[in-house]
Amino acid sequence: MRKEKTAWLRRAEQWAKKDPAQAGRLRDIFAFFLLLCFMGLIARGTAGASMPVVTAAAPVRGSVSRAFTLSGEITGGAGEPFLLPAGLMVEQVYVQAGDSLAEGDAIAAFLPDSVADALNLQEAQLNVLRAQAERLLTPETADDFALRQAQSRAEQAGQSYEHLRQVCEEAVAQARQRCEAAAGTLEEVKKRQPEDPALAEAWQQELLQAQASWEQAQTDLQDAQTRSDAQLETAAVQLETERAAYESTRHQYDTEQARLAAAAEENRESAAVLLVQIEQQEREWERLLQIQQQGNTAVSPVAGTLVQCALAAGQPSGQVGGLIARREEPLCLTVPLTAQQAQTLRTGDLVTIRQGQNSQQMPVTALRSGEDAAAFTLEIALPGDAWQRGPVWVDYAVQSESAGYCVPLDAVGADSGGN
Repeated sequence: MRKEKTAWLRRAEQWAKKDPAQAGRLRDIFAFFLLLCFMGLIARGTAGASMPVVTAAAPVRGSVSRAFTLSGEITGGAGEPFLLPAGLMVEQVYVQAGDSLAEGDAIAAFLPDSVADALNLQEAQLNVLRAQAERLLTPETADDFALRQAQSRAEQAGQSYEHLRQVCEEAVAQARQRCEAAAGTLEEVKKRQPEDPALAEAWQQELLQAQASWEQAQTDLQDAQTRSDAQLETAAVQLETERAAYESTRHQYDTEQARLAAAAEENRESAAVLLVQIEQQEREWERLLQIQQQGNTAVSPVAGTLVQCALAAGQPSGQVGGLIARREEPLCLTVPLTAQQAQTLRTGDLVTIRQGQNSQQMPVTALRSGEDAAAFTLEIALPGDAWQRGPVWVDYAVQSESAGYCVPLDAVGADSGGN
């Protein structure tokens, strides 16, 4: 081997003597390799000096904490509508959705002529409705004039019949008395028949006269009876006619009364509808009058937050001016969650809610899954007087137990690729 190296050096010397430039390049190559070896040694020494010392210990149970910050939205109920007279021309709107209102705060101003015209029109409509309701509520009764006349004629016919019956009975009784008296006279004359022939002729004349008086009395009795029966029969027919006329008139009257009673019931139902309309019109009139007395301005009826405003300057008002959520009405915080985040929370867990300078811990009210199986919603009930509708931040931390070695943070290294 020594002989081979010596021969190789001898050939190099000969090659260098023949070409001096090649000898310079050869020296540069040897110098480069020497420098490369020197830099490698320095790098290894530095790495070894900075390497941390890790001491193994027995496994212990510790807690690992993960913090989450989520964005949410505070919303309230739909709010209560505040009613306004429809058709008023809006002159100016003082508020917008989201504004906080106190009771009596001005919401919008209307043109004075528009308010005055609406008030006059409302009064005219109210007068018409009240007149219609009064007419419908006044019961109509059937005309009883014909019934009273028929009743009077029937009563008169009954009285006439009763009077005629008494007269006829009295006339027949008198005729019967005369007939009985004539019969008695005849029997008495017959009993006084004389035995003396000289008195027989005068007796005979007296007998014939008594006989004639009795016969005439019988004829008068028959005539009185016949005349009484005929008169009573005629009066009875008249009485029945008048009674039938009265019953017919009464039936017509009762039928008309029933028809009017049914019509009155329908009128009462129609009047009930009119009374509701009148009540609504009166409330509308009162609102108009109140707006006029407030300087043609609508004000907030309650303290709260204006959820929606349906008024615009230069446009007529509708029946609903907007929606106001009362100040004491509870609010709801909703936070969208992923399925993984939803697994870290339970109902009743405390989270921190931040809105501006306000920060409070509140319990989770509910966790709801959406239509998408991977989407969830966290809900928290909030007092309405401490928060404002709008975006908020929600912070919460999750702690989990783990077993193993605790490794210092400076023991974790990284290569030039960041691994």
